[in-house]
Amino acid sequence: MKQLKFDFNRRDFTIPSFETWYAENSHERRQFGDRAYSKKQAVRVYAELLEGGFFTSGRYKGGK
Repeated sequence: MKQLKFDFNRRDFTIPSFETWYAENSHERRQFGDRAYSKKQAVRVYAELLEGGFFTSGRYKGGK
């Protein structure tokens, strides 16, 4: 079996739109037994992620 290899230095990613982030976040929260954010809560959390540089500081590993 082949092991996956991750390149965490990769910088060719795009910041997800709110709708994409909200859908993925809601799915993951439900998957782990947590309640999904309400739309109002999610807007606040997404704005905080943007303002805090989460998507551009190397902590975000998503992308193309």
